[in-house]
Amino acid sequence: MLDLITQSVLDAELETEIVVYGDKVDVDKYTPFNNFLKEHQEETSFVPVKIKDVGRTAIIFFSSGTTGLPKGICNSHRALYHQGLLNR
Repeated sequence: MLDLITQSVLDAELETEIVVYGDKVDVDKYTPFNNFLKEHQEETSFVPVKIKDVGRTAIIFFSSGTTGLPKGICNSHRALYHQGLLNR
């Protein structure tokens, strides 16, 4: 699926970072998720990005494709926030 996602990003002319799980990652093309788990010297001064439109896509999940090809499911910042409230 990684090739399909990469090609889709190119076709859509998006400027985005693709984060992948696993040890066998082409670090020149993709960002390994484990990079986010390492300590960083500036983590105590971290300030999150201010979101201008909570309705915009924050994350894209992919379906399992049980009835056809996997499909991208876009979730907004608002949807993620509300999901967090439900799971407290």
